[in-house]
This record gives sequence, C-alpha cells and structure tokens, in this order.
Amino acid sequence: MHSLHDNSTLEDLSDLSPERMAHRLRRERLARQEAEKLLEEKSQELFEANQTLKLTASSLENQRLQLNTILDNTLAGICLTQTDMTVIRANPAAMDMFGKLDQTFDVTELFANWDEASRFVMMAAEPELETSRTLFEAIGKRSDGSEFPIEFGITCLDHLGWDRAVWIFNDITQRKHEEAKRVALERELNQTHKMEALGTLASGVAHEINTPIQYISDNMRFLDETIGDLQVLIEAFQTSFATLEQLGFDPTQLAKAQKLAEEKAKEIDLDYLLEEAPQAIDQSLQGAKQVATIVNAIKEFSHPGEDEKVDLDVNKMIETTLAVTRNQWKYVADMDLDLAPDLPTIMAMPSEISQVILNLIVNAADAIHSADLPERGQIAIASRALDSSIEICIRDNGPGVSKDLQERIFDPFFTTKDIGKGSGQGLAIAYAIIHQKHGGTLRYIGQEGQGAHFVITLPISDETGGH
Repeated sequence: MHSLHDNSTLEDLSDLSPERMAHRLRRERLARQEAEKLLEEKSQELFEANQTLKLTASSLENQRLQLNTILDNTLAGICLTQTDMTVIRANPAAMDMFGKLDQTFDVTELFANWDEASRFVMMAAEPELETSRTLFEAIGKRSDGSEFPIEFGITCLDHLGWDRAVWIFNDITQRKHEEAKRVALERELNQTHKMEALGTLASGVAHEINTPIQYISDNMRFLDETIGDLQVLIEAFQTSFATLEQLGFDPTQLAKAQKLAEEKAKEIDLDYLLEEAPQAIDQSLQGAKQVATIVNAIKEFSHPGEDEKVDLDVNKMIETTLAVTRNQWKYVADMDLDLAPDLPTIMAMPSEISQVILNLIVNAADAIHSADLPERGQIAIASRALDSSIEICIRDNGPGVSKDLQERIFDPFFTTKDIGKGSGQGLAIAYAIIHQKHGGTLRYIGQEGQGAHFVITLPISDETGGH
C-alpha cells in the first residue's frame, strides 16, 4: 500500500480526476482493511497455537509427574538402560532392591551370573518374540555381594527410534520360600497319606505273614515227628541186622527180621511219610519265600520318598505293591496281571509311583466291595511299552464313576465314598505325582456302570528336568 505523502504518488494523483482519485483511495482502503483482517486472523491463530502448546506442555508435565509418582511408588524395581547396558534411570524400588546408592551402574551388575542372564537379553532382542510379556527367573546380586532370587522382564524401546530398554525386577525370595514350604508340605502330606495306607494295611499284612508262618510251623512239627519215626525204623533195622549177623544170617531169622521191619514200616506209615515229607518241605520253603516277599515289599513301600529319580522297573514295583495290598483285594476280587516282559525301565521316584499304584488298587477293591457284586470282582493291571513312554492300565468291574462326576475325581478333597471313609486326597496326590513330578498323564476312561478304568503314561526318559 502506497503512502499519500509519497511525491511520485502525489504527482500521479494530481493527474487524476476527482472520480478516479476517490476510486483509487477506496481501493487502497479496502486493501488495508484486508491486510489488517489477515493480520488479525494470523495473530489469533498464533495465539490459539500458543495456548495449545501451553496445554500440551502442561499435560505432558502432568503425565511426567504421574509417571514419576508411579515409578517412585511401585513395588517393582524398574531400570531404563541404554544399549551398552548403562542405567539411565532407576526407581527407588530398584535402588533399594539391589542396595545401590547412586544410579551410575550397569544392569549387568544386578545379576550373580550375567552369562546366564544374557541368554534372556538375546531373546528379548528378537523382534518376533513377545518377550515383553515373558518373565524370566535368575539370581540377583546386591551391592554387598549377597544373592537372592529375582524375576525380571525386558522391553526394548528401539521401535520408537530410541536405543533403550526397560527392565522390571521382582524380588521373589518370599515366593520361593512359600514354594519350598508347599513342596515340603506336599511331601509330608504324601508321606502321611502313605502312613495312613500302611496303617490300614497293617492288620492285613500281619494276617498275610501269619498264615504262611502257621503252616511252616505245622509242617516243621510234622517233619520233626517224621524224623523221629524214621529214626525208630532205622534203629529197628539196625537191631534186626545185628541179630542176623550174630546168628550167621539164618534164613529163618532173616525172614523174621524182614517181617519185623515191614510191620514197623506199616506202623509208622512209611509210604505216607515218604510221600508227604517232600511236600511238607516244599510248602515250608514256599511259605518262607512268601514271608520274605511280604517283608521286602513292606520295606520297599515304607521307605522314605527320594527326591532324585532313578531307574525303575515298573513291573517289579507293581508286583511289590500287590504283595503289600493283597489283603485289601484278595477277599473281594481276583487279580489279572498282564505285564509286558520287555517293558523298559524309566526314570522315576519309586516310592511316588508305588503310592499311585497303591491308591488305584485300594480304590478298585473298595469300589468292588461297596458294589456288593453277585460274583467275585475282577481287577486287571497291564503294562506295555509305547514309542517313548510306558503305559499302565488299571481297571475293575465295580460300578465306576458317574458321568457327571468324572471331571472332578482328581480335584483335591473330592471323594465318592461315604463321609468318614475317604479323604479325597488319594487321586489328587496321584494326579500331582504323575503330571507334575514325572511329566506323564493320568486319565480316567471308564464308562458309567462298566467299572473304573485308569490309564497312566510315564515317559521313559526324564522330561521334567529333575523333580
């Protein structure tokens, strides 16, 4: 816009007619008004933009304060690190957890074994893995050198254009203590359950031992009397032959001696003795063997549980458990064994597996007894080898479990027995032993009204990484 005080403009205006001059002045006034309006609009836009920036800055500051408040008060230890593992910032929980007095340290200093922890760091760096939601366990190290169990997660922030990572730490000392207490309690509960089972079996085992001992005693008394009679017979023969010798083997006297010996043999029933004595001895030996089997079975079964897994002959373990439980099932059921002769040994805890077998056998016997079947019940146990595991099947011809209860039979404290007759822990313990401690499976596949049928699978090699 031109100024009216410009000389050239004044000269130009002097050449204009009043009408043209008025038109030109009106046009310049309109241009000035448009410019002023535009300036006002831009000023308003700048003002609004400035206000928006102030609000944004205020919001960001509030968020920063909120974030700082959260970081400062959270119970988890949080560290922000650079790619060289240098800690940019650590919240108070992290400082207290690791005993740090200032924030000039590397995250590698927080681990007792950084080489082991670095595996997880490499995993977190893989973009296809959602490790931000994965928690790892390791051993942490405080500034004073003491060590403690930690749980940590890593989230990389390089997708935002930063070379940063967020580390979240939890001190799991208390949790580890609780887990150790739980394991000890489970072991104690398992041992208590075993002792209860042994208490129930004690009278039956005593009976089982007493029976073979009784016929061993009877047979031994019989053999004692038999030996006495044989001695008398032998003495009679000796006397007869001595007489014959003195008489010069007189035929008449010899006939008398033979008749005397025959009469004595008939008197003591020599034929019977010669027939029955070997059988009595054989029965005594069988009875002694049975007593030894029962005693060894009790010793093996009552042996305290081992934490370590060893090579286990499952077939032998089944036979041992049957010997211990014989008095529980022999009065109500016949036992059908079909054990694979080529069954491989497995890595397992013998006392734990025998506990499972015992629980299932006793449950089968109880079910048959309570069903009041018209004939003797049947319990069948079979074993076979699969590709990388073995399978044990235990079934009976009792009433089975109703369909609506089958999903609950492995729940703790659930029992189908009458009140006071079942703790509801037998199958729950068996399930935990097979699934959690041995990496196997315990399934119920029986049909209602057709007896119970349990199938156990156990890996041949140790797939649980220990115990």
